[in-house]
Amino acid sequence: MTKHFALRRGEMIAQAAEQRAALAQQIQDWQRPLEFLDRAWTVIRYIKSRPLLVALPLGLLAFRRPRLMLRWFNRGWLVKEILRKLFIR
Repeated sequence: MTKHFALRRGEMIAQAAEQRAALAQQIQDWQRPLEFLDRAWTVIRYIKSRPLLVALPLGLLAFRRPRLMLRWFNRGWLVKEILRKLFIR
């Protein structure tokens, strides 16, 4: 009985090693996209913690080119309404 358990244990250890190797390969394939997402998330958190970084340039743009801002505002509003109608039922 002990020999059976030792043999089974050896098989399970070999199977676990194969699974670890396969998982390592899959993780390696996803490493670059995940690093990009991590950097993007860090930038988003930084900007959220400093809203003036977005508000000041937009305010200057609105002051210098109000028609351009109005055009982008209208487009943004249209996209918002389309998304609202698609996802809120």
